[in-house]
Amino acid sequence: MSPGARRMLHPLALGVSFLLSAFHTWPLLSQMKGAVLGGREDVYMNMWHLWWMRQAVWVQPQNPFFAPFLHWPLGAELYWHTLAPAKTLWGVVLLPFMSVETAYNAVLFGSFVLTGYTTWLLLRYLLERAGHGPWIAAAAALAGACVFNFSRYHLNHATAHLNLTALEGMPLYLYCFFRWLGEGKRKWLVGLAASALYVLLCDYYYLVYIALFSLLWVVAERWKRGPLLSVDTWKDPVVRRAVVA
Repeated sequence: MSPGARRMLHPLALGVSFLLSAFHTWPLLSQMKGAVLGGREDVYMNMWHLWWMRQAVWVQPQNPFFAPFLHWPLGAELYWHTLAPAKTLWGVVLLPFMSVETAYNAVLFGSFVLTGYTTWLLLRYLLERAGHGPWIAAAAALAGACVFNFSRYHLNHATAHLNLTALEGMPLYLYCFFRWLGEGKRKWLVGLAASALYVLLCDYYYLVYIALFSLLWVVAERWKRGPLLSVDTWKDPVVRRAVVA
């Protein structure tokens, strides 16, 4: 496959992810202004998050992780709250131009589009690394991305939990993780750190998941090469790169 064709695969994958996301969340796109996806309770709270982040970051600059009017006059800390700053910071950009309902729908829909794309990136890389041709790898990765993106887990959380709907950071982290272990290039280490931070700012549950996976993966890879507790363990490039990460 030529370099130009490889580059064209990215907008194609994004476009397919957009169309399939529109299909699986329909009629969301047709009612962006008149309704919100989901039920009550957490949906309203998540819309408040969008408003609050804009209020705290732009309108009346203050600590966004402390809301003085919740439990007034004491206020409430939001450090362990499901604020999902990586998603709700979009309120700063979107709310001047649209209602909070439309902004919420746009951010939620964007999570589906991005999850499909980042999962495709990860799976295509793993399939090509396993020896499959680029076209087969791209097509199979798209099928795998659909299974992950439109799983019952993702669609169910989309009805209430904006923070748990934000799955896109995990495949991106794993993509950078595997490339860093395999190639050792600094750009993949930077990407790994940035995507881990993004995951943290979506939901710390997912940060725990990727941390546990990374640890177990490195241990398993080292175990295949020999004893875990030996001098050679620290000479293994995979272990050394994992320690740096």
